[in-house]
Amino acid sequence: MPDFISSSWHGILAPAGTPQAVVRKLNGAIVTVPAAPDLRENLVNQGTEVIASSPDEFAQFLRADLARWRKVITDAGVKPERHSAGSDAEVSRDQENPRRVRPRLTPRHLFEV
Repeated sequence: MPDFISSSWHGILAPAGTPQAVVRKLNGAIVTVPAAPDLRENLVNQGTEVIASSPDEFAQFLRADLARWRKVITDAGVKPERHSAGSDAEVSRDQENPRRVRPRLTPRHLFEV
C-alpha cells in the first residue's frame, strides 16, 4: 500500500445519549490536562502530537478514521470470524473480581460505532 500511514491515538468517549451539557463540561475539564506545560513537554519529547479537540472535532476524526480502516479491511478482503465459543453476546468473568464481566467482542463490533 503505497503512501499508507498508520498512527495510534487516545480519546475519551461518553455513552451514547449523554446530554450535550455534560459532554461540554467534561470536555472543558479534559482539554486542560494536555495543556499543562510539564505534561505537554513530556509527551512531545516522546514524539507524541498533542491534540485537544472539541467533541465535534473528535467525532469527525472518529468517522474519518473508521471509514479509512473500513476501506483497508474491505480492500484486503478481511472477513470477521464468529467467536468459537458461540454467541457474540457472550461474556467472561474476571478471575480476580467475579462480579466484573468482560464482553467478548468480535470484529463485527468494529463496524457498529
